[in-house]
Amino acid sequence: MRTFLPEKEKHHMISLVFYFIWNLVLISSRIAALALFASVLPCFIFAHFICSWLVLFFFAWRSKTNFMDDPRGEWLYRSTVGLIWYFNWFSVAKGMRIRSVLYHAYILIDICILCGLWCWKMSTDPPDFVTHPLTTAACVVAVYVLGLLFKVIYYTFFHPNLDKDKLKGATIPEEQPEDEERSHSVPTHLLKATDNKRMRKLAENFFC
Repeated sequence: MRTFLPEKEKHHMISLVFYFIWNLVLISSRIAALALFASVLPCFIFAHFICSWLVLFFFAWRSKTNFMDDPRGEWLYRSTVGLIWYFNWFSVAKGMRIRSVLYHAYILIDICILCGLWCWKMSTDPPDFVTHPLTTAACVVAVYVLGLLFKVIYYTFFHPNLDKDKLKGATIPEEQPEDEERSHSVPTHLLKATDNKRMRKLAENFFC
C-alpha cells in the first residue's frame, strides 16, 4: 500500500513505531481477555467466537465492501474480515471512521464482560496462584484503553493521510507524454501501483 504514497521516503520511522505499538497493545489485550475467559469457561469460548463473528460479519456486510470481482468471492472476503475483526480492526471501505469508533466501543465492552466473568469465577472458586483477579482484569481493560490512546496519537500526528486526487493520480493513462520533460515528471512508483486493483482499494481505504 505504501507504493501509493508519492513521498513515502519522508515518513519517519517513529510513525511505524507508533503503528506497531498500538496494534500490538490492542491485540495483546484482546487475546489476554479471551485467554482469561477460556481458562474458566472453556466450553463457552467457541459460542462466544461464533456469536461475535456473526455480529462482525453483519458489520462487514453493512459496510458494503467492493473488493472482489464476483459475489461469492465478496461474501468470502466479508467472512474473512469478520474473522480478523474478532482480534483487531482494519478499514475495508471508505468512510469507516465512525464504524471504527463503534467497533472499538463494542470490543471494549466485550473485553469488560469477558474479564468480569473471569473475576466472578475467580471469586466463587479462587485458585492459589491468582491473588488479585480484579487487578488483573482491570489491567487488561486499561491496556486496551492505552492502545486506543496510542491509536489516536498515531492518526492525529503520524498517519499519512492522502486526498482522493492524489490516490486517483495513481491511475495514469497509457498514452505516452509528448515531450521527454513531461515523461520524467511522472513518478515511477505510481505507474507500478496501477497494476494491482485490490491494492489500490486497500490504499484508498487506509490512507484516506
